[in-house]
Amino acid sequence: MDTASQRIVVTGANGRLGTATCELFASLGLDFVGTDISVQSTTTFEVVTADLRDYDEVRTVLDGAHAVVHLGNHPGLGNTPPHLIFNENVAINENVFQCASELGLTHIVFASTIQLFGSKPDLRTVSHPPTRPPFPITSDTVLAPSNLYSLSKQVSEVMLKFYAERCGLTTTALRLPLLHHNERHFTVSTGNETEHDVFEGFTSLTYTDAAELILAVLRSDLDGFNAFSAGVADRHLDLELSELASTFFPELPPHTKHLIDSTPIYSTTGWWPTPSAWK
Repeated sequence: MDTASQRIVVTGANGRLGTATCELFASLGLDFVGTDISVQSTTTFEVVTADLRDYDEVRTVLDGAHAVVHLGNHPGLGNTPPHLIFNENVAINENVFQCASELGLTHIVFASTIQLFGSKPDLRTVSHPPTRPPFPITSDTVLAPSNLYSLSKQVSEVMLKFYAERCGLTTTALRLPLLHHNERHFTVSTGNETEHDVFEGFTSLTYTDAAELILAVLRSDLDGFNAFSAGVADRHLDLELSELASTFFPELPPHTKHLIDSTPIYSTTGWWPTPSAWK
């Protein structure tokens, strides 16, 4: 899309990724509207209130837009009942996707999750957690959600494929890892690695990188349904990639440079993650 002249709606604008995305768009002078369920006084851009669970409110906020960056979901399990997270995420996403189709938007960019590959099983629900996926993560890696939050993302990716194939929209799911502002408590040292760290390949992205990825997707010449995984194996302070491979990921082919293959993103958008500030 022509981001210089076409309006973009950013849902979940009060969240950390929503804020980073809106601030990036504002710094570039793009025509965008941020929306969230409430207004926060700390934002430097205007936020229109909308409850995405209400179809009519979604339709109002999307009217006149060309694209929607849809970040307005429950961000994880937390203390919310898992069935409520699943039900509300899926209902919200259907409202956004269907309104986008009816109103003639051209592109949906959707925040999905690396948890699709099996990390963070919710033992309140799951009695048979999946095994760790083989690395590197690629577009062919089998999805195996192990909680209702990640299941809501998988179901929503199926919905995105429907709206691309049957309704003509360009839709992109970004399977994002842990996002951060270089907070030190997200790093890992030898001896305190968790199963979740290993399942996700010690990967992360800064909020700035994730926002720039969203913009790169909007500006690219994509078509149909796309699902991209992005992340850098940078959270382990003591081990470089070759040492991580020998310790945790013996299946990695020799000379592998990444635990998540971002080559498809680079080849279509020119985006590549920046080096970590932790080391």
